[in-house]
Amino acid sequence: MSRLAIVLMVLLAQLVLATLVLSVMVLDERPHPGPAPALTVADLERLRRQVGVPDPRRPSVSAVPLTLHPRDIDLLLQQGLQRALPDHGIGARVSLEHGAAWLRVSLRVPAGPLGKATTVGLRLESREGQLQAVAGSIGRVPINRWVLDHLWSLGQRFVLSPQALTALRAALAATSGWEIGRDLVNLRIQPQAELLGQLRGAGGSGGVLGAEQRARVDHYLAHIAARLGAAAGPGLVTVLQSVIGEAAARGGDARAENRAAMLALAVHASEKPELAARLLGISVPPGKPVIPVARGRQDLAQHWLVSAAITLEAGSGTADAIGVFKEVLDSRGGSGFSFADLAADRSGVRFAQAAIADPRRWQARVARIAGEADIIPAIDALPEKLQEPSFQRRFKARDNQAWAEMTAEIERRIDLCRFFAAPG
Repeated sequence: MSRLAIVLMVLLAQLVLATLVLSVMVLDERPHPGPAPALTVADLERLRRQVGVPDPRRPSVSAVPLTLHPRDIDLLLQQGLQRALPDHGIGARVSLEHGAAWLRVSLRVPAGPLGKATTVGLRLESREGQLQAVAGSIGRVPINRWVLDHLWSLGQRFVLSPQALTALRAALAATSGWEIGRDLVNLRIQPQAELLGQLRGAGGSGGVLGAEQRARVDHYLAHIAARLGAAAGPGLVTVLQSVIGEAAARGGDARAENRAAMLALAVHASEKPELAARLLGISVPPGKPVIPVARGRQDLAQHWLVSAAITLEAGSGTADAIGVFKEVLDSRGGSGFSFADLAADRSGVRFAQAAIADPRRWQARVARIAGEADIIPAIDALPEKLQEPSFQRRFKARDNQAWAEMTAEIERRIDLCRFFAAPG
C-alpha cells in the first residue's frame, strides 16, 4: 500500500472519529430543557399588574417599564418556540446571572443511535442598555462570537424573510434600558407607530400571523359575511358546519385551514372585529359581527369559540388559564364568576384539542354534529354571578374540595356530550 493511500485512510478515520465525537457532543437522548411550565392565572395576574390593560386603538407614546422574572421569560420563549417551530421545538429556558442571560432551546432531530434532540444556546449580555449576543452553543459544543456572527448572517439570508427581519429589528429597536440581574430582567418598551404594521407584515413565522395564514383568515371572514351575515343569532352548530365545511372543501393543509377558520369565528365572536383586524392585519368585511348562540345565550358561544381559537393558537394550558382569569376579573365588580362560562370554555378547549389530534378526521366529525348538545354541556345548576367575596367563601383560592368537585362536574358533563363521548 502506498504512503499516500495510508495517509488518506488515516485522515478518513480521523474524519469519521471527529464526526462521531461531534455528534455525541451535539445530540442528546433526552431533551434539555424540557417544556416550560404551564401558564397560570397567577402569571396573568402579575402581567396585568405590571402593564395594566392597554387600549390597542390608542397606543401609548411613552416608554413602558417592564420587569420579567425567569418564569415570565420561559413562558414567552415557549410560546415563541411553539409558533416558530411547532414540529421541532421541545422546550426553552433562561438562566440569569449578573449582566448576562443564557437562552437554551431544545429541538427534535431525526432519531438515531446517538440521540433524538439537541440543545441550542445563546448568551446575551446587557451593554449600555442594549442586548448583545456574545456566544452560543450547540449541545456541548461552544460557539464563539465569530461563528455566531456567521450563523446569524446565514439565518438572515436563508431562514428569515425580509419582512420578518425588519419586524425583528424594529422590535429590538423599540426596547431600551436592558438590565439583567440574577433573578430578574428590567427593560423599557418604547411604542413605535410603525412597529405594529411591521409585525403584521412579517412573513413566515415572524409575525403575529404569517402572510399565508392571514390570507386564509381573510377567506373565512369573507365566507362568514357572505353566508351568515344576514342571519340573526345563528346557532353555534350552524356557523361551525358552514365554516369548517368550507375548510374541508378547500383541502390543502387541514391543520392550517382549521386554525384559520376557528380564528375567523372567534374574531366575530369577540364583537370587536375591527380591533382584531388592526392587531392581526386581517381584512374584516363591513357589517355587523356574526355572533352565534349556544344554549340560548350568546356569551356561551363566545366563550366556546374564543377558547377553541386560543387552544389552536397557543395551546390548551394557555386557553384554560385565560378562561379562569377572565372569570376572576368578572368576580371583581363585573358580571360575576360563572361556572357556566367555564363549562363553555372547557368544551371549546377540548373541541380544539380534537382538531389538533387529527385535523382531517375532525372536519368530518364536525359535519356529523347533530345539535349543540353534542359539543357544549348542560349548564343547569352551575353557579353564576358570584362576586369575589361569595366566590372565596365557597371556593377559597380555587384550591379546595368544593372547587375540585365543581370542575370535575364540568368535565363529567362534557364527557356526556356525543362529540366527546364517542370520538369516532
